[in-house]
Amino acid sequence: MCFFFIILFFILKKNLFIKNNKTYYLLLIYFIFQIPGLIITNNSIENISFVVSALTIIATIILINEYFSYNEKKLFLILSFLILLTIFFLSFIPQIKQFFLGIRNMYGSLFENSEMFLYKSSPRSSGLSRTSLLLILLVFIFEKFFFKNKNIFLTIFKIFLLIAILLYQSRSIIFLTFLSFSLIFIFENKFSLKYLFKFLITYLLIPVIFTYLLFINYENKSYELRMDKWKEKNPTLLSENNIKLSEIAGDKPIRQFKIESISSGRFEDWFLIFDNFPKEKYFFGFGAQGDRYLIDQSASNGFIYAFVSSGIFGLIIYSIFIYIIFLKSIKMVLNFKNINIDSIYISLIIIILILRSFIETSVAVFSLDLIILLSCLIMINNDYKIKNLK
Repeated sequence: MCFFFIILFFILKKNLFIKNNKTYYLLLIYFIFQIPGLIITNNSIENISFVVSALTIIATIILINEYFSYNEKKLFLILSFLILLTIFFLSFIPQIKQFFLGIRNMYGSLFENSEMFLYKSSPRSSGLSRTSLLLILLVFIFEKFFFKNKNIFLTIFKIFLLIAILLYQSRSIIFLTFLSFSLIFIFENKFSLKYLFKFLITYLLIPVIFTYLLFINYENKSYELRMDKWKEKNPTLLSENNIKLSEIAGDKPIRQFKIESISSGRFEDWFLIFDNFPKEKYFFGFGAQGDRYLIDQSASNGFIYAFVSSGIFGLIIYSIFIYIIFLKSIKMVLNFKNINIDSIYISLIIIILILRSFIETSVAVFSLDLIILLSCLIMINNDYKIKNLK
């Protein structure tokens, strides 16, 4: 319904506001290209709701970009922060309770048919890890927006989120977090041993120590639970000589890494998609959620998802969109000394989301990632032109 009201507004104004919003229109066209596949294949037409939702948010962003001032646009970024914060705590609180009790590890943890999420599965650990990193970067931005000096409560909150990232053990997000904080240290432009020491203690040593202590607690609690269950099943065999350690050993809290599973099954899914992709569908693909229609699984790559859902035409447009915003964000980061610091942090979020799209569908589909990306783009859209960045 909201989509039709926005379209009606465009019609009544007799203005599509293309001049300042060419980048958004590229994204708009990309999502429109996801419609033909829904019509010409057996993919569920109900998936058009993903397209309509994406078109609605993009059209809304275009109007915000035209009619809102810079300070008013901040409200949209704050709204995105509150949405992320709500989703994070709705998922994190029940998970951390079970983790403290030794019931379930944080990695791979999710609740199916969760009441909090309308009887759908709660976000996975990788998604919550991404949410934690985005919240950290948004907190840095809000510090620049609203506080002249560092706020101790916000610093504690950032440390808490770093601990959450380590507990969720998403390798890609841990790498992106390391990259983000390396750049943040450079952005702060305080190159002294004293500041480096303080920075490392605050954002590395303290989170690692607390995470280690939490892992020890989990392993001990897990051992106690298994011991209690073993005693219930074997009430007559309580002698230590009769206890098989393999039966009661506590769960290992640290994720076990294997070379053969380094991609977490992504490579296999990508090959499966191309093996099952018919040549006659190359131009328009299978429509929105085409990856799940084709292999009953996420494509785990924005570019592959773009190809599966909108064909070669949609992939080209999506790639151009990503190239434009990535180039602009990279150039802004490289010119950080000459650009407003809050715009630099916003550019960093855009870069992180784009990098994540190489291992997740991320911004290629209607999602929180897409909403955050668009919220950030309107903050830097008209501030700087690429040609003016050297």
